[in-house]
Amino acid sequence: AIRRVVLRQLRAVEATVPPLNEQRRIVTKIEALQERSGAAKEALDAIPPLLERFRQSVLAAAFRGDLTKDWRAKNPDVEPASRLLERIRKERKARFIEDAAEKARAKAEAKATKAGKPWTDANNETVLAKERVKAEKKYKAPEPVDTTDLPELPEGWCWATVDEMADV
Repeated sequence: AIRRVVLRQLRAVEATVPPLNEQRRIVTKIEALQERSGAAKEALDAIPPLLERFRQSVLAAAFRGDLTKDWRAKNPDVEPASRLLERIRKERKARFIEDAAEKARAKAEAKATKAGKPWTDANNETVLAKERVKAEKKYKAPEPVDTTDLPELPEGWCWATVDEMADV
C-alpha cells in the first residue's frame, strides 16, 4: 500500500521470520499439498474419458436388453413391441381416414349450405362413406424398417422408424 518505496524506509521495516526448522516444515507441507493437488488434477483429468466409456457401455447394455432383463422376466405378460407397433399403425391409419373423410364432409356441407340446399344426416353418412373409401386409397403406410444389417434385439423388441411411431 506504499506508493513509492524508499530504500531507507524499506530497511526500517521489521519482519518476523520463523526459525529455519519451522521454515523447512512449512516448505515440506506446501510441497506435499502441491503433490496432492497435482494427483487430484490428474485424477480429474481422467474422468471425462471414463464417463464416455461408461456412457457407451450403458447404451450398449440398453440395446442388448441387459438393463431390463430382470424386469422383463418378472413381467412376461407385457405386450411385445411388434404388437404395439401394429396397433399404432392401425390407429394411425384409422385417424387419417376419419380426418380426411370429416374434412371432405365439412367441405361438402359448406358447399351445399352456400348453394342454399338442405343438409341432412343422410348426406353426412353418404359423403363420409364415399370419402372414407377415397382416403383409404390415398393412405400411404410408412415403410417398414429393413433389418438386414441391424443387430438382433431381445425378445419382445422390434425395430421401427420415427415415422412409424409418431407424426413428424
